[in-house]
Amino acid sequence: MWRGGARWWFSAGEVIGGALTGLVALLLGAVLRPLLPRPVTLAVVAVAAVLLAAHDAGRLSFRLPQNARQVPQLVVFDGRSGPLQFGVEMGTGLRTYMTSALPHLALLTALLLPLGWQALVVGAAFGAGRAAMALTRLVHQPPEGWDSTYATREQPIRAALWVVALAAVLLVAVAGS
Repeated sequence: MWRGGARWWFSAGEVIGGALTGLVALLLGAVLRPLLPRPVTLAVVAVAAVLLAAHDAGRLSFRLPQNARQVPQLVVFDGRSGPLQFGVEMGTGLRTYMTSALPHLALLTALLLPLGWQALVVGAAFGAGRAAMALTRLVHQPPEGWDSTYATREQPIRAALWVVALAAVLLVAVAGS
């Protein structure tokens, strides 16, 4: 069980870590975007979205770059700095295994499409999504039953997340036109 406000420090760390990743993508993208015509970046993101969605749907199988390590489902910390640091690491997407290809689409979007602040929003949204998963498990009663409840609803949740993600990518693409 989380002690004190550790869950909130962890969640804040995830949002901060995601925003930092968005900032790094923005800075790298500032170098790449001027070298690539806008239609090329749009095509790359569109093709990647189709391939990644097919991957998540089980239609295509390929390895995605990630740190494929598991982290215990319940991480207990005292104080603020431990959960905040762990949350930042998780929020970057570099700390552990990811069960979806959506973070790869978010990173590519932040790298190739945004005008500036949008990259921070994309990154923070990724971190907030990771935090939401942990927080929903904590509020589920009993918390141990969350896994089976999620398993029964996984496909509609994944589909809804892809619809939202694709709509967000489209909004970022249109805003950058």
